[in-house]
Amino acid sequence: MAAPDTQLLGETLFRLKPDKKAIRSREIHSLQQFWQAPFEDHFSVQEAPPDFEHMRIVEIDSDTEIESLGETPGAYAQRLECEGILDDSPYLEIDRAEQSPEEGWDEIRLQIFTRDPDAARWQKGRRLQSAVVPNVTAEADDDILTKVNHGLVTGQLCSIEFDSGFTGLTSGSYYYAIWLTDSTFKLATTAALAGAGTAIDITADGAEANVTPVPIGFEFMFIAERGHRVHRARDYYMLDLTLRGVRGAKPYKRRLNGAVTSTASTFDGYTLLTADIFENFPPVDSGDNATLGGDDLDLEYDSASLSISDTYLSSEPPPTERIGQFWVPPDAPDVSVLTLSGVGTKYFFPFGWKCASMPAEKLAGADVWIITVNYIYQPATMPTT
Repeated sequence: MAAPDTQLLGETLFRLKPDKKAIRSREIHSLQQFWQAPFEDHFSVQEAPPDFEHMRIVEIDSDTEIESLGETPGAYAQRLECEGILDDSPYLEIDRAEQSPEEGWDEIRLQIFTRDPDAARWQKGRRLQSAVVPNVTAEADDDILTKVNHGLVTGQLCSIEFDSGFTGLTSGSYYYAIWLTDSTFKLATTAALAGAGTAIDITADGAEANVTPVPIGFEFMFIAERGHRVHRARDYYMLDLTLRGVRGAKPYKRRLNGAVTSTASTFDGYTLLTADIFENFPPVDSGDNATLGGDDLDLEYDSASLSISDTYLSSEPPPTERIGQFWVPPDAPDVSVLTLSGVGTKYFFPFGWKCASMPAEKLAGADVWIITVNYIYQPATMPTT
């Protein structure tokens, strides 16, 4: 008597837990299937379940045996617990924690579920990237790149990789998108040129390029630490990534007394990474050494405590010789001189800004330093007589 056919009795997809509706896309995809199978070992742990190539069976419950009925031989009702990724995506972001400390650089911690832990996008020194936009084509006649529903917006930073063609572009380099339609776009060398609609001249057609956009606001975040461990679903890994850098549209930020400000800062003696990436970065100017003299001798009563924290990206290491020196932060705010009133025991007069500390970190895999310069306003004191 022939064995009964394998038959799917039912299946349920589990993509989120009831108490985590806000992060449904950050749950590992799981699947539960019930099968009628002719043999107890018909399915194997860690093989792909039927019709789900990118998932793996992690548990099988085949204790329930269907008894033979008449001439029909017995069979097993097997419950398959599966985990993986439902579609053909190479990874799934399952958790993210963003930190914005009072001082210093920003930090993002990611947990990634992936089949390809050694992909270039997960290496130290790489930027935070979105999903790849594949199979992009280019026409030399009008410099237009085409991909249905590409999702890019004007001014968005993205990289492009290709094997041939696309003359005028460099594979692996970063460019700025110029949105034309939902299916077409151009590329520019700077954000300013993208905003003006000035595209790169492409002199040879191209096909099958991969364009990888950088999420808006994360242009200056880089992978600083990474670790991976094997997941129970075969061929899958859990990646723990820590990204550091500066959130926002420019590679620097300033905090005044702990509060974020939009004041543009300038710095002494630093080389920018590239003019393209650091578009709109303030010009490199020198700060002024603070000295005691002239107007600095205006007496001040109970001067408020002031501090400035400037964080930025540089292609050169920090000038540690500046630590402890009276080094005026560029664009430093004015310190108000208060009118003396009442009887005080001590007068303060402004002496200058002092570079109190300069924590820095070089990102592995890239010639990028994240540097924070912490200034404090250093007053001198004079007791009353």
